[in-house]
Amino acid sequence: MTHAIDRVGLWSPGGGTERSIVVHRFGTAGADSKVYLQGGLHANEAPGMLILHHLIPLLRDADKAGQVRGEIVVVPEANPIGMGQFVHGYQSGRYDFTSGVNFNRQIPLIGDAAVAKMADALGRSEQNVAHARAAMREILSARRASFESEFLKSTLLGLAIDADIVIDCHSAGSAMLHVLVWHANWPEGGDLVAQLGAPLALVIADSGGGTFEEACASPWDALGDAYPDAFPVRPSFVAGLELRGDSDTDDAIVAEDAANLFRFLQRRGAIGGDPGPMPAIIAQIAPMESIDVLRASGAGIVVYRQSLGAILQPGDIVADLVDPSNADPSTTRTPIRTTRGGLLFAMAPHRVVASGHHVAMVAGSSGSVSGAHPWID
Repeated sequence: MTHAIDRVGLWSPGGGTERSIVVHRFGTAGADSKVYLQGGLHANEAPGMLILHHLIPLLRDADKAGQVRGEIVVVPEANPIGMGQFVHGYQSGRYDFTSGVNFNRQIPLIGDAAVAKMADALGRSEQNVAHARAAMREILSARRASFESEFLKSTLLGLAIDADIVIDCHSAGSAMLHVLVWHANWPEGGDLVAQLGAPLALVIADSGGGTFEEACASPWDALGDAYPDAFPVRPSFVAGLELRGDSDTDDAIVAEDAANLFRFLQRRGAIGGDPGPMPAIIAQIAPMESIDVLRASGAGIVVYRQSLGAILQPGDIVADLVDPSNADPSTTRTPIRTTRGGLLFAMAPHRVVASGHHVAMVAGSSGSVSGAHPWID
């Protein structure tokens, strides 16, 4: 199959309106092996869309050369709803204006439905993965949406649910490159972390509130728990890429990210050719529960004392919260300290904050492998 481009129509929210998702397909449609990549589910996060913009020509050339094995599906702009949400000149694509729900939350979690549907469909173990994927597709096709964003989420999940590799591309305010790997895919997922040269890998067992990664991975957890003899292997690799900060769109850097993602797919056998020697892993490996989320204790202006990549000790001051309304400037600063210490890998995207807003995230090395990604604002 040559490079094909489809448009998948979304459910219309009203008369005279129509939106669609652009889907790039490479290799052989319906092949036994499949890779799914998407960017821009949070439409205000540009780096995830840009890396796929750079990856598509590499995949197109590989497809022309007959090097794509199986099928590769790419959705570079996964959220046309959010892309159209502007308020007074500012793009706001993280939450759906109609439902108020985060576009990367409340993705359908179909594990229980898959377990029930598979009760009468179990056959020989080598057939069960294919049966489960067919059951999941049926479950999703039967869902009904109340909002356009719900239809979008089910549609995207339907494109990804039967893939062997699922990669969801994001960014995080002001941040270092880091990779979220589902717990069942670790330490196997170290090859992606190493190939990207990421300084941090977060191992997740519950991404919190129904994220895309959780929706793709958790059905297999549920099936493995319910039918341990029928699902002894992990059929899907699920990871999220946090491609630095939201405004980190340096073309050369992102193009190299895309080249490394291409090499990862070569290393996994999805594309032919030699990816070269495996880079050494340089990342700190941290479970989600090790993350120290620093919050503002009141409204004000955040002034950072530390830079991204700093290695902190418990009690170190990361930033000051300045209250410009305080009558006495000598008493207007409140220090914001880390409690656990570790790697300072993310900062707030804005300097003016309200009480309770996230200010920074620090990844330690203690805690069990579980917990939700805390950057949920």
